Amino acid sequence: MNIIITYALNKITPNLTEQIQYSFVLIGRNCQDTILDAIQGIRKQFDKSTIEIIYVDDNSSDNSFLIARKKSDLAVKNESRIGIAASRLIGIKRTKFDRVFILDADILLRSINLDEINELFSKDVFLVTGKYESKDNKDFNRVLDARRRSIYGKDKKRLISHDNFYFPISGGFCVVRKHPILLNYLGKTDTASEDTFLQTEIINKGLKVAYLPSLTAEHKHRRTLSHLIKKVLSETRGYIWILELSNKSRMTPPALEQAFSFPIFLLMALITNNPFSLLLLFVEYIPQIISLIRNPSLVNINLFLLAVLSSLARLFYSLRYLLLNLISLPTAVRTIWYYFYSDFVAKKNWLNLFLYNLK
Repeated sequence: MNIIITYALNKITPNLTEQIQYSFVLIGRNCQDTILDAIQGIRKQFDKSTIEIIYVDDNSSDNSFLIARKKSDLAVKNESRIGIAASRLIGIKRTKFDRVFILDADILLRSINLDEINELFSKDVFLVTGKYESKDNKDFNRVLDARRRSIYGKDKKRLISHDNFYFPISGGFCVVRKHPILLNYLGKTDTASEDTFLQTEIINKGLKVAYLPSLTAEHKHRRTLSHLIKKVLSETRGYIWILELSNKSRMTPPALEQAFSFPIFLLMALITNNPFSLLLLFVEYIPQIISLIRNPSLVNINLFLLAVLSSLARLFYSLRYLLLNLISLPTAVRTIWYYFYSDFVAKKNWLNLFLYNLK
């Protein structure tokens, strides 16, 4: 019996997942310690005839490219550093198949259920992301793992975004259907905003994303305190960049990395000189406080401190942006409105996601 799979219509034939082909796009820079394991982790999960592996090297100074070139189906090296998002775009444009896995080169695929992924694609899901955690016991790695679980809601339940809530995607660990939106998948080389820009586009286009706990990986990135601080500052600069793009294109900007996108209640607490300020501070950090109450560990203490640092950084960079940029009054008013509106959407979204996970 001949089986015809029509990708354009997303028709899936159950129990014949081996008939569907996948492109893997790996992005790395100075990843010689992990790139071989990343490629081998993929090869173990798939028959060679059903996949292609494309590696895009963002101008490494070590042997990453030489190692990947021997083990991948196609390896491309950028002549200069152009950033994660632009490198992903280079790889995506070279893929042959309609299903594209995007992985950072320090993320090692551990488990995957293709039947579940194909089922979601048959339901018009655009992007599927999964769960990745570090096995390193250093607290600074585990802080970000805790943020994904307790703040982003990515834990044991399968999630599909809808009108009531969304959840942050991981652009470095996901599988997508080819779509014109990917051709606009651009970011800044000095910010961690490539994922937030993609999700902002997804939300404004009305596309659905899903989270699968059965899609798992190990993250080999080892973060020190300085790495964590740099990540906060990078995400904050990315937040300002997203607001600039939203201003130019009149997009709604709710999809941001943190659970709470702008510290409105912190700002109100700072300018309110009465006992009500403590309540405002509690509301601002309620996701982190709940995590602390559930488990008063060093990891969750650091998670709370990370949220405070992010809040202060966003207040500083937002004020700096408004004061230093010569923007018209209508643009300034719209930007301030975006600050408040995106924060309201993010806080409401976290509450809906939190209540959903309690069921």
